[in-house]
Amino acid sequence: RELAVQVKTEGQWARGYRLTNITVSPPTVTVFSVDPEIVNSLPGFVETLPIDLTDASDDVETNVELSLPEGVSLVGRETVFVQVGIAAIEGNLVMNLPVEIIGLNPELEVVVSPDFVDVILFGPLPVLETLTPENIRVVVDVTGLEAGTWQVIPLVDILPDEVQEDGINPGIVEVILAPPPTPTPNPALTPTP
Repeated sequence: RELAVQVKTEGQWARGYRLTNITVSPPTVTVFSVDPEIVNSLPGFVETLPIDLTDASDDVETNVELSLPEGVSLVGRETVFVQVGIAAIEGNLVMNLPVEIIGLNPELEVVVSPDFVDVILFGPLPVLETLTPENIRVVVDVTGLEAGTWQVIPLVDILPDEVQEDGINPGIVEVILAPPPTPTPNPALTPTP
């Protein structure tokens, strides 16, 4: 008799991850018994032995035996191949980060406004939960800019590859470049007799 294969799992996969799919190959198996009554009394499916998914944070692939009642055998192969898809749950995170200036002409001083921006990040929750401001830089490149007021788009440099930048608020910052003020000389005090 041909029966569908139902995959049995146990345990809870890692926090921040989700089950995406379960596939089994072959999806059906043929069973037989010397006692046809046993085969006829079976439901329309047969379960695998349990696959432990405790703390799994990646896909699980394994050959697994079937849980067959006493007196029932499998025709052909002894195991089925099971693939369990596990992926990180994705989410968003907003971080308020300082704006760094790069490429500044040493003869100029800079004022950037605002000096902090909100960066919207998207990626796997387990990775987002470990992010710190040290993992991400917001930079404004003023290479080649002369003295004056400029509107510049900040760039986000993210260390973890799995994380993407979904936006910056505000998307443009004002940069004022000016020569440092010249110090005014103090008149020398002359002692009075």
